[in-house]
Amino acid sequence: MNILHKNLRLVCIDHPWHLRTCGYWYLVRTDYTTPLTGFRTRESLIAWLDMLHIEAADVIPDKGLFKEIDIIGEYEVSTTCDETYFNQLDGLPIYCVSNADYTIGKINYRAGVHSGVATLTILGPNTNRVVFCHSKCSQLIDAGHYIIQEDIESLLNTYKGFKLVNIPSGMGGVLPAVVSKDNGMTLTVICLHEEYFPNWVLTVERNNIKPFSYRLDHRMRYIIESRITE
Repeated sequence: MNILHKNLRLVCIDHPWHLRTCGYWYLVRTDYTTPLTGFRTRESLIAWLDMLHIEAADVIPDKGLFKEIDIIGEYEVSTTCDETYFNQLDGLPIYCVSNADYTIGKINYRAGVHSGVATLTILGPNTNRVVFCHSKCSQLIDAGHYIIQEDIESLLNTYKGFKLVNIPSGMGGVLPAVVSKDNGMTLTVICLHEEYFPNWVLTVERNNIKPFSYRLDHRMRYIIESRITE
């Protein structure tokens, strides 16, 4: 399903209005009047505009100052249930909200139905999509850090002396992990990408070629698509 968001308008709200929201200071409407999304910080709003290659037509005030501003440009949101298509899709990986969960989205400037606009593609909620830690992602996004990045070197310093392996990820590519136990049949590994999965430990069969899912809690879900590669 593809939805083109156009005729966008930014509403910078004052303090009384802010108290009636979920902490937002900036609201975005589509087709001028329909609520679309909100932001708790100016940094988060500016980063969102930049990623989608759209811009405010006037200076964005600090929080608490009421102002309505047109947004120049439009963008598309594409929701898919095709996990293979999503995993193979090139694009800028970002944190985004879908059905009240933080998951991965990919911004591509060629993949959409409408050429020339940014397309945000996400997996639907009934798929084996990644679900991130809500509080962690909220902090990152409020600081304007939407883009998912890996700092493997700093993570490895925490686990010196452990054996490094890669876990094929449900989003294409691999995630770094270290082996904490190896009995010849199974590996117990610790996922190093703490920004995704803090304190995440799982055990998988060495030659497991079938999808394997593991749920730590209702906020975290992850799919191993193929075998551990060493």
